[in-house]
Amino acid sequence: MPKCNGGCLNFLRRTRNLLVTQSGIRSGNIELLQKAKESEPYRIVLETRLDADDGLRLNFIEHVQNDALHKFGSLKASPSPLDALKDLQGPNHLDSYKWFYWCTESLLKWYPHGNGERGQLHGEKRSNFCITPGLTIGFNVGTLVEHVPQYGHHELCQKLLGHDECKNTKVSKQEADEGLVCLVFVKGFVGAVRSRTESSAGTADIQMVKERNGRSQQDLLWDVLRKSFGVLNDTVTETKTYFDQNKKEIARENLEGQCRGDHSCKVSSSIQLNRIIKS
Repeated sequence: MPKCNGGCLNFLRRTRNLLVTQSGIRSGNIELLQKAKESEPYRIVLETRLDADDGLRLNFIEHVQNDALHKFGSLKASPSPLDALKDLQGPNHLDSYKWFYWCTESLLKWYPHGNGERGQLHGEKRSNFCITPGLTIGFNVGTLVEHVPQYGHHELCQKLLGHDECKNTKVSKQEADEGLVCLVFVKGFVGAVRSRTESSAGTADIQMVKERNGRSQQDLLWDVLRKSFGVLNDTVTETKTYFDQNKKEIARENLEGQCRGDHSCKVSSSIQLNRIIKS
């Protein structure tokens, strides 16, 4: 394993100090973080976003990793800086990408306050908007963070339209005509599940109670959640009961966590959370 350089060590020290000095909070695995930072110069790096109240399909990460190996023109990690340089100059690199984005196209939304003992599920497809769960950015060997354009998930698709600097060679006419060269929507399966609860950052539709799908359609969606995400019916029922019994306390914690001096929150979310607390 290559050694961590000075900048990397400073980052790790700042991170460690932050985690252990902020009100006694402990978070994550520092040793794992250190190994990841040490490996960055010699390996493909993928960073996938997943909030605590969302979920990803069981094979979603594997799917993105396999696509990244294909797009980045590498089937193995480079064991040293010299090997990494050879890989960057090799024939496989000429038609590869320097960086790339993946977004989830199809998702499920879970509404615990909907009808039924488990709440309700709603299927959705977003082909021109990157939702947060599963949003992945990939860096090929030798690509630095500062060389990759980064935008909010709500504007990423529009901002990258027409971009082609993610590739090492000039894009083909067909690629240019398709529009999005540096971003792809993961298709062919339901990739993510989002919970619409009092713990959500956006609270526009957490109180949805209207039946959005017929019973047969609901049964199909629950089957997808169980088989593709490993979420059991009993677990969903238990979680729904917890939210029903503690929604005011959860809303109050969410309001205190989001709407504070060093973190802004949506006005609509603040209004909705206060309405739940006072109900």
